[in-house]
Amino acid sequence: MAVISGNSVGVYVGGTLIGCLTNGTFNSSRTEIVTTCKDNSGDKSVILGGSETTVSFQGNWNPSSTYGLDDLFTIYNAKSEVSLAFGDQTNLTVYSQAYLRSITWEGPLNAASTFSGEFSLSGSMTVTTT
Repeated sequence: MAVISGNSVGVYVGGTLIGCLTNGTFNSSRTEIVTTCKDNSGDKSVILGGSETTVSFQGNWNPSSTYGLDDLFTIYNAKSEVSLAFGDQTNLTVYSQAYLRSITWEGPLNAASTFSGEFSLSGSMTVTTT
């Protein structure tokens, strides 16, 4: 069995990799609609509702990145919907429209300046595999 290296998994905005990332996380969960009633002795019964999906990321700030912190601030301030992809672009990739709902920039003492953020996916996802 082949294992995919985490180094090959990235976060892409408009087809361009966000530069100098150190981590990326895809998370999706569905709400449960409780359908329990007295007829089933009170045993919990559910159906699935809508989903909430996010892609979060962390990285080191490199001003020469093709797509970097300045670009992220631009889409954040404009409240722009963007085309987002998460994956390795070879084996498994998830595509969707998304909004950047949070962004953080840190400048610690004697360490690399870092940034992080979270995209909220809007609409349906397309998943590609090879």
